[in-house]
Amino acid sequence: MATFDSHSQTALTFRWEKSIEHLEQAWTDCLGNHNVLGCYALQRVIEASELDQVEHYYLVGEDVSGVVCLVPCFVYRVSLVTVASPRIQRAVQAIQRFFPNFLMLRVFVVGSAISNYGDLLGFKDVDNKHLWSDCRILSVFEEIRKKAKSLNAPGILVKELDNHIRNRLEPIIGRLFFFADSLPSTCLPIMSGARGGYWESIRSKYRNKIKKRKSIGREKKLSWELSRVSDICPKKAFELYQQVIDHSAFVFERVNERFFTRIGELFSGNAFYICGFIGDSDSRKQISCELVLIDGDAMRLLYSGFDYEVKRDSDVYFNVFYAAIEEAEKLGLKEIHLGQTAYEVKAELGAQRIDLSVAACYLNPLIHWIFTRFKQIFFPKVDFPHRDVFAIPPPKPKTGNPNRVDLPNLVDAPLIADDSAIRLRS
Repeated sequence: MATFDSHSQTALTFRWEKSIEHLEQAWTDCLGNHNVLGCYALQRVIEASELDQVEHYYLVGEDVSGVVCLVPCFVYRVSLVTVASPRIQRAVQAIQRFFPNFLMLRVFVVGSAISNYGDLLGFKDVDNKHLWSDCRILSVFEEIRKKAKSLNAPGILVKELDNHIRNRLEPIIGRLFFFADSLPSTCLPIMSGARGGYWESIRSKYRNKIKKRKSIGREKKLSWELSRVSDICPKKAFELYQQVIDHSAFVFERVNERFFTRIGELFSGNAFYICGFIGDSDSRKQISCELVLIDGDAMRLLYSGFDYEVKRDSDVYFNVFYAAIEEAEKLGLKEIHLGQTAYEVKAELGAQRIDLSVAACYLNPLIHWIFTRFKQIFFPKVDFPHRDVFAIPPPKPKTGNPNRVDLPNLVDAPLIADDSAIRLRS
């Protein structure tokens, strides 16, 4: 389908692809590979994982110059109260015991099928107003609405938008989509060694808490190792991850065991696990794993896994963050992205809030009006606790779309220098 754009005087032609296999160049041109969460290699892992009930679609937009946009999308069946308050979720879950489809919806999602805390709107040179007039941007979202309708997906969700992208899109597509708060992400600045490092920059009150929790870990003989993603048993990683999902209040997407297999097969270099063990060397047991991606000068904690039988007694949840901070300092990184949820714990570390939004649309006008009118119920604003952790004020985290940060491409760079795991301080 071609759409005439009066601003650029060219036609924009759309086509839909079901696989990323032949789109590597288009991905590089429109989305880049400078950010690990928005790179082609990670999307290959996601697609090859064949996530449960996920159908991938890729919108390719072209004009006379070639491909100018690539927008990854997927179809997913999800509860409409996924990010609502736990009280509302419990009430809906009680009803779903008798009516399983109550407030369940087949949703056409624009973005990544895993947690990446940023959008995947691959508009090439998006800040070029001559190339991307309001009319051309609107035509992309009208095409997305048509595709959702053809797939019998009554709801559309665009995730996760930073303030810059939201401010650009809302005046253009606001008559088709309503905008609402998403769960905020979190970022922990890491002080440089010249300024004393993280441990010396926090107040004694919080340093004493860390010492106490690390002491509990030592009493339980808790130790840490780094392992390549290809060296960890996918079944074990998934088993620990599944325990976290089973205890989580907010779950939008779920990965499967194949994801942990594929990331070991297709994605290496700047991906590794921080693994936690308890017990002596001859009888130790793995109780946690944290999937970590290095993204230029930042560390991103992607997925956590814990053995909940020993999680509380060993304070492993807190200690894995301390291990990640130590490793980030060793690598000379500037910040750690801790993701969404568990805000009290992350605030005590000194993490700062990064606001994110979603844009949503329901093809039924009545349902769209209802959700627009009561969006605070389904997309409530989350309070983020303030904790005065740092005696030496840290730098503010970088803002803006994480998929548009111009960082060195480290996807193929070796992270662990030798073949043996590197032991962290316990």
